[in-house]
Amino acid sequence: MNDFYELKDNLNKIEEKIKISFENKDLLLLSFVHRSFINENKKIINEHNERLEFLGDVALNLVVSTYLYNKLGSTAEGKLSHIRSNLVDGASCAKYYKILELDTHVLLSKGEKEAARGKATIFADAFEALIGAIYLDKGFLICSHFIIDNFSKIFE
Repeated sequence: MNDFYELKDNLNKIEEKIKISFENKDLLLLSFVHRSFINENKKIINEHNERLEFLGDVALNLVVSTYLYNKLGSTAEGKLSHIRSNLVDGASCAKYYKILELDTHVLLSKGEKEAARGKATIFADAFEALIGAIYLDKGFLICSHFIIDNFSKIFE
């Protein structure tokens, strides 16, 4: 079976895993589509997750910045920026995605699947795309709760 259709059939399991039910399932599905996948599957899908990643990056930074601002009281701006940078960098985002056990669902081209290098970046981008999809479908408040509920222990 094609990975795309398998993923589409299993979106409800992913929703259970992340504890969010999407109104627009296509947003959730799109968050897993890497640019390389559409090169080999143009008849199935012609969009990828990079626009969602763009939104997710902004939402993640705002949520983490607000969390740190409230949690770390009188900490100087430079220190807050440094802490936030470490919490939202590529390696951290890839780790968060793997904690959610979503890394096996990303749709990649055959070449990307076989290449070992660059996967952390792919998972980090997919994590941000997921955040973007949650933001668009559920709004900022639920997006914020998703991030804090799942990762605040790591932030501390």
